[in-house]
Formats: sequence, structure tokens, C-alpha cells
Amino acid sequence: MSEATIDPQAVIVDWCNRISRSVSRRDLKDHMLQISEKVRVYGVPGYKQLTFLDWEKRRSHEFRHHLIQTLTYKLNRIKSSTPVRILFHAEETMQGASGKVIILDKEITLELNPQLQLWQVVEENIKNWGVQE
Repeated sequence: MSEATIDPQAVIVDWCNRISRSVSRRDLKDHMLQISEKVRVYGVPGYKQLTFLDWEKRRSHEFRHHLIQTLTYKLNRIKSSTPVRILFHAEETMQGASGKVIILDKEITLELNPQLQLWQVVEENIKNWGVQE
């Protein structure tokens, strides 16, 4: 992947598709490949921050018990971009098996993992969220 030819929107769309596909397939290994081991998630009610292990534990439980069906994204705007880091604002929609829909307004930072040559999320900041029954 050439640094000079990076297309931030294509990177974001590809990452969103990969993480969404991992959820619909309940593929924890593939799902966690989309997440950096140094990830931090801020803005989750009741937590100061979530780490990679917190994320893995939560998704493992959701996948094992078939609690989450789909995860989709709507890109609102790209806030900044370098050859190795992209910050964007998106709306994430999580459809639960119960029919409950959680909509999260968040900023997501992707970073290129040079060892894997794979874009991974390194930070998420949840700005707002709501639930639809």
C-alpha cells in the first residue's frame, strides 16, 4: 500500500465493511483483527474507557449468545487524514437479535498496522447514543 496513493474514504469503507461482515458472521477472530491491541473507547456509560480485552470479552459474549445481528455505518465526514491515520465521524447502527437498535454517534480513528498492512481502529469517542425498540 503506497503512502502517496491513500484514499481515506476507500480505507474507511473497506474497514466498515470488514468489521460489519465479521459481526454478521459472528467471526470473533476476524472481528478482533479490525481492532488494534492499543485501542481505547471513550464515552461508554459506566466506564472511563474500554480496552482491547474489554472489547473482545464483550463481542465474544454477544457472538456466543447471538445477541447482535448486524452492525452498519454511515460516514458523516472525514475529519483528518495522514498516510497512516484517519479520523472520521460516523453513525454506527447495531441491530440486536431482540429487535432493539442502538445508534451511536462517534468519532473513529483508524491507524495502519505496518506489520499486518491492515487498518485497525485505535480510538473511538462516543458522542451520543440512543435506543430504538
